[in-house]
Amino acid sequence: MKHKYLIDRVNIEWIYQIFTLLSCKMSVEEIVEMAREEGVEFGERRDVFNRLVDLGILSKQREKNVTFVEFTPFGESVQLLYIKNPDKIPFLLHMLHILKSFENNSPRYFTTYHFVIDTVLEEKDVASDQYNRVVKMLEETYNDDESITGMDSTTIGKGVVFIQEIVNGKFDLLEFVDPNLFTYGLQKYIDKKTRQENGSLLITDKEKQELSILFLLEKAKIEEMVNKSIRYKKAFTIRYAPRGMVLQAIKTVPLQ
Repeated sequence: MKHKYLIDRVNIEWIYQIFTLLSCKMSVEEIVEMAREEGVEFGERRDVFNRLVDLGILSKQREKNVTFVEFTPFGESVQLLYIKNPDKIPFLLHMLHILKSFENNSPRYFTTYHFVIDTVLEEKDVASDQYNRVVKMLEETYNDDESITGMDSTTIGKGVVFIQEIVNGKFDLLEFVDPNLFTYGLQKYIDKKTRQENGSLLITDKEKQELSILFLLEKAKIEEMVNKSIRYKKAFTIRYAPRGMVLQAIKTVPLQ
């Protein structure tokens, strides 16, 4: 099986146009044409629509050689968040990409995204030669593939379009994350890692590193944010074990 490791080019402006223009079921070309009238050019490719399909935000159908899209129920909640507070969308999209990388059967380019973010945050810079390091990480992760193909020096730039909207130019990690998004993301992280809803997960240093990339926070800040989430959202319980803290999800908090 040929796997896709390439991150296709998207930008946040295209995504905002989709959230603004899409209502009910519409053809992709109708959205593109309406965006063009607003001064936004999608270009020739339609990768952004496929990305939102892979994230579970859009569903796609092909009818008489025309591609139609519409929001999924989850996508409707994301569109509502965009209407209420568009500043949260880049962070949410980043989280969704990282969360997808923990799924065994999701497209492998989400793992590429994860490794790009890991590399850029560690090196505090975006450099074209970083893709060699990312390829090596992919080869070590997916040793079932003979070669990791389709990647080049543009991969790094394609992978940072969301976090460039979130962190500063030095790629310093955040001091604070919106408690609603943190709680939502933490619940989904526990779901992905335990393969069940409202599971229980031991948070060791390995999990703190993953959560650091998920939330763009220093590892030392994770426990502080967990305690804030428990205090304000009451979606988890916490207990301490010799190897770390154990989080138990006790209720589902909607995306807000």
